Amino acid sequence: MHPLVWSRRDVPGRLGSVAIYFSRLFRNVVVIPLPSLEDAIERHVLTVSADEFLTDALRLMRCGHRASNADDAGRDASPRRRASCVLVMAGERLEGILTERDVVKLTAAGTLAADLRVAQVMTRNVFTLCEADRPDLSSALLLLRQYRIRHLPVLDAAGNVTGLVTPASIRTILQPSNLLKMRRVRDVMATRVQSALGSVSVQKLAEQMARERVSAIVIVDIDASGERISPIGIVTERDIVGFRVANLDLNRTLAQEVMSAPLECLHPDDSLAEAHAAMQRLGVRRLVVAGDRAQLAGIVTQTSMLQAIDLSEMHSAIGTLKQLVSDRTRKLQRTNQKLRDEVAKRVMAERQLQKNNDLLEQRVRDRTAALESSNAKLHAEIADRVSAQARLQDYEEHLE
Repeated sequence: MHPLVWSRRDVPGRLGSVAIYFSRLFRNVVVIPLPSLEDAIERHVLTVSADEFLTDALRLMRCGHRASNADDAGRDASPRRRASCVLVMAGERLEGILTERDVVKLTAAGTLAADLRVAQVMTRNVFTLCEADRPDLSSALLLLRQYRIRHLPVLDAAGNVTGLVTPASIRTILQPSNLLKMRRVRDVMATRVQSALGSVSVQKLAEQMARERVSAIVIVDIDASGERISPIGIVTERDIVGFRVANLDLNRTLAQEVMSAPLECLHPDDSLAEAHAAMQRLGVRRLVVAGDRAQLAGIVTQTSMLQAIDLSEMHSAIGTLKQLVSDRTRKLQRTNQKLRDEVAKRVMAERQLQKNNDLLEQRVRDRTAALESSNAKLHAEIADRVSAQARLQDYEEHLE
């Protein structure tokens, strides 16, 4: 219990209920702690050299780690999740980056040849963060949004790569809060969703992704009336990378053959906390939103989730909560002071009452003793009068 709050045993009756009410009111106010950028940095970063073959880099992104003798022997039991990029290094110096989106662009352009080197396709001008500048989460989010990128390498003072910040790594440390519970999926979902039929080739999907600058295509089915478009699957940039590693003929492979299905869809009225939990549970970076009739309504991505958890909004909310806590604390202190004053008055009244009771009891005892003495005297006087009356009666009889 808060030190300023009285328990029900301390304050009788109605006063105890008031104290308990304010205690619960104060306890329900939760201040959201701001996470540190340090917690959002992925320390396991995949790197390649510029002269490596592109196919080897794609295989590395697909596996999440390089094959080794320990892997072949089964001694490396630590699983690696797939990576959305690899950093291109020249010794200890960062030279460029290769992302899933780059692979989709090359696939769409039909220029993804087996003899390509990483240096021919990598992005050279890479935005980075320097740990020596002590950047915070707000600065990282600002760079990701301002330049519309999804990968932000982190360098130490010497320029060596120490980690990577992505929307996924940031989202993992932004735990659901009251802000997420109060916001709805419909508030942040993108309603202009890139979709395609299941009969479209994967090559066409890659071209559509590159043309529209999106990271996923929702595969849909159209009912007989042609009015309702229902989502039945999804193909993402990561899937395209996997198809290239598997050497699939993307022109002959249909979307319905390789799409991720069935879909677990959100409803527009679901809270963002539910969306956040579903992304973590399914290990995905986007979720399709379906309406009441199972029609395609929108899509929620990591980017839109981060926009919903805008740190400036969190700072504002925290300031409001702190002010609310301060106001309620002052109100609680005033209420407790009134309770103490009233309790003190009641204690004084009880002491005075006890004193009066003791005085009254003493008076009763004194009065009782006086009455007993008077009764004894009265009994003696009555006995004397009875005796005198008897003698008088005997004398009268003697005279007669």
